[in-house]
Amino acid sequence: MALVLNAPVTATAMVAIGKIIFKKLLFMIIKIKSDDLLFSTGFQSYP
Repeated sequence: MALVLNAPVTATAMVAIGKIIFKKLLFMIIKIKSDDLLFSTGFQSYP
Protein backbone atom coordinates (compact mmCIF):
# COMPACT_ATOMS: atom_id res chain seq x y z
CA MET A 1 0.00 0.00 0.00
CA ALA A 2 2.75 2.44 0.98
CA LEU A 3 4.73 1.44 -2.12
CA VAL A 4 1.77 2.28 -4.39
CA LEU A 5 1.35 5.61 -2.59
CA ASN A 6 5.07 6.44 -2.98
CA ALA A 7 5.31 5.48 -6.66
CA PRO A 8 4.36 8.93 -8.09
CA VAL A 9 6.71 10.64 -5.62
CA THR A 10 9.56 8.28 -6.58
CA ALA A 11 8.88 8.82 -10.30
CA THR A 12 8.88 12.61 -9.84
CA ALA A 13 12.14 12.44 -7.87
CA MET A 14 13.75 10.24 -10.55
CA VAL A 15 12.68 12.64 -13.30
CA ALA A 16 14.07 15.60 -11.33
CA ILE A 17 17.38 13.79 -10.70
CA GLY A 18 17.51 12.75 -14.34
CA LYS A 19 17.06 16.34 -15.49
CA ILE A 20 19.84 17.54 -13.16
CA ILE A 21 22.21 14.82 -14.41
CA PHE A 22 21.30 15.59 -18.04
CA LYS A 23 21.95 19.31 -17.56
CA LYS A 24 25.32 18.60 -15.91
CA LEU A 25 26.33 16.22 -18.70
CA LEU A 26 25.21 18.71 -21.34
CA PHE A 27 27.17 21.50 -19.63
CA MET A 28 30.28 19.29 -19.45
CA ILE A 29 29.99 18.37 -23.14
CA ILE A 30 29.58 22.04 -24.12
CA LYS A 31 32.57 22.99 -21.94
CA ILE A 32 34.75 20.27 -23.47
CA LYS A 33 33.66 21.24 -26.99
CA SER A 34 34.40 24.92 -26.39
CA ASP A 35 37.80 24.02 -24.89
CA ASP A 36 38.57 21.95 -28.01
CA LEU A 37 37.47 24.85 -30.21
CA LEU A 38 39.64 27.31 -28.29
CA PHE A 39 42.58 24.89 -28.42
CA SER A 40 42.23 24.35 -32.16
CA THR A 41 42.14 28.10 -32.80
CA GLY A 42 45.09 28.72 -30.46
CA PHE A 43 43.36 30.93 -27.88
CA GLN A 44 43.57 28.32 -25.12
CA SER A 45 47.06 27.48 -23.89
CA TYR A 46 47.37 24.04 -22.33
CA PRO A 47 50.24 23.41 -19.92
